[in-house]
Amino acid sequence: MYNDILSGAAIIWAGFFDSEYIGFIVTQILQAPGEERRMLIRSIYANTKLSDEVYQEGFQILDEHAKKMQVRAMEFFTTRDKAFERKMKQHKWEVKYVIFEREVI
Repeated sequence: MYNDILSGAAIIWAGFFDSEYIGFIVTQILQAPGEERRMLIRSIYANTKLSDEVYQEGFQILDEHAKKMQVRAMEFFTTRDKAFERKMKQHKWEVKYVIFEREVI
């Protein structure tokens, strides 16, 4: 991710609210051959206890960027499933994937 940010393939968005740092988001525009463009939110670091006003403003900025970049959809993956699932559903996101993992020892 670091190299993608440095090369310009990904964008890191620093979040501030009332002049206070509240987290960051990393986005990247992807387009596989024959598919429509989509914006992947590669990382979100924010407290899920932030106010809905903060989330609403952040999603509005992401929506505007996605429209400007002419993407079909935004995607976001997280391991913090329950906390983010509740927060994201409040802002019209829906769960599309479930990832299973098993350690191989």
